[in-house]
Amino acid sequence: PGVLERRGIRYKQTGRTGTFNTANGRVRAPIVKLDSLAVGDWQVNQLEVGVLDLGDRADIDGLLGMNFLRHFQFFIDQNEALLRLTGN
Repeated sequence: PGVLERRGIRYKQTGRTGTFNTANGRVRAPIVKLDSLAVGDWQVNQLEVGVLDLGDRADIDGLLGMNFLRHFQFFIDQNEALLRLTGN
């Protein structure tokens, strides 16, 4: 939640929560609606996201989910820690 505030990301409460599968197991979190979310030059408007508490991990701002990635063709190179996005 603090990342949204620190980055000045505008959002609206939906009043809903969801269950999310993460590497650390299943967690419940509130769902909010963002005006937009951009990664590099790629942007998705009116996106609902879960606001998960990632603890004190200063090296992580969030997790990209399929609700964002499905708007693009993507390739993840785990060896190089690289995400490549192209338009559908």
